Amino acid sequence: YPTGATVTALNIQLAVTMGCNPIYLIGVDGIYILPKKFVSDAAHGKLCVEEGEDWHFHKDYLKPGDTYAVPNVEYEKIDYLNCRKNAESRGIRIFNASRNSAIDIFERVDLDKIL
Repeated sequence: YPTGATVTALNIQLAVTMGCNPIYLIGVDGIYILPKKFVSDAAHGKLCVEEGEDWHFHKDYLKPGDTYAVPNVEYEKIDYLNCRKNAESRGIRIFNASRNSAIDIFERVDLDKIL
């Protein structure tokens, strides 16, 4: 199935292919704070320009002035639904063990209980 909106979907596909079961997602928040500044790029279209927002998993992941693709939450949702469907067809269960997450495609579990 096609993917591309989020690297997490690619990693889920790899885990499914490797036969991992169950699969636990950790740190998959799906929460974005978009900047106020954007630029256009002929090859990539509209890009966000980092302005020092503090929303990523690591404070130094993006530096002011870095550009990145505008997150497409709807495409991410399609990716996750396709991942879930593919995994379920193989008898593989995927759980979201992230403490803070907007991703509601996968059953939620308490990270502390699985560790």
